[in-house]
Amino acid sequence: MERAIYDFLASLIFDRLFIRFPGVRIASVENGSEFLPDLLRKLSSQHRRIPGFFPEDPVETFRRNVWINPFWEDDPYEIAELVGVDRVIFGSDWPHIEGMPEPLDYARELKDFDPAAQQAILHHNAVHLNTRQPA
Repeated sequence: MERAIYDFLASLIFDRLFIRFPGVRIASVENGSEFLPDLLRKLSSQHRRIPGFFPEDPVETFRRNVWINPFWEDDPYEIAELVGVDRVIFGSDWPHIEGMPEPLDYARELKDFDPAAQQAILHHNAVHLNTRQPA
């Protein structure tokens, strides 16, 4: 199921979209996050295998330009460790299967984050993502 988003995001990095257009921001929504550890491992591996192909570490490029909206079953702590707490966004798609009947119940999944990180995931990160930035 995650193969399409995995390939899409990998293509954006390999095509150097974010290098050519550093202001472009991408949100991966309704894809979950199970693909993320392997994708970042592959980007790191390719960076070592093809020296000079990427003008900067492709994992850092990813972390700067991509936000992840996990499924509620995904591990938000793992995602935050992989891409940073500032790149995790909350979303609800209730009544679809990806959503929870009471969307704010997701806050319980974040209980071990400090209050600032919880606010960032539940609100501030999405606001930042949707705030126009200069090119």
